[in-house]
Amino acid sequence: MEKSIRPFLLIFFLFTSCAGEVPSIDYGKTTLKHLIQQKGEPLESGDVPVSKGRIHHYPNDLKFQTTGDTIIAGFRKPLENEKSLIYWKHLFRDCPTKIKKISAQERELSCEQRGLSVVYSVGSEYVARVVEYEKK
Repeated sequence: MEKSIRPFLLIFFLFTSCAGEVPSIDYGKTTLKHLIQQKGEPLESGDVPVSKGRIHHYPNDLKFQTTGDTIIAGFRKPLENEKSLIYWKHLFRDCPTKIKKISAQERELSCEQRGLSVVYSVGSEYVARVVEYEKK
């Protein structure tokens, strides 16, 4: 009986691990229409203080920013293995990085070549958000 449950568990883990996947976005080129075709209608959308800028909210705290009809950035919670700042420092080891002060307690570590940055808490080294954008 134990052997018969293994295929079921494998399929279960494959489906649950893929459930939180971020759609394939080419930031700076993908349109909102294409995103809606992939993810469906956003839960809500609102203006941001950027010319023609809007933010579109999806389940699981997934957000996309548009300028006009073009997706320019995506924001998401870090995956379990991405929650430590040391993970990102290792990932960015061959990339010139910048650190920007967001607030008194938050900083952003960015790697423009990869189109990635992470927002983390000072002192705890805990990553709160992953930001994806057009590669430079």
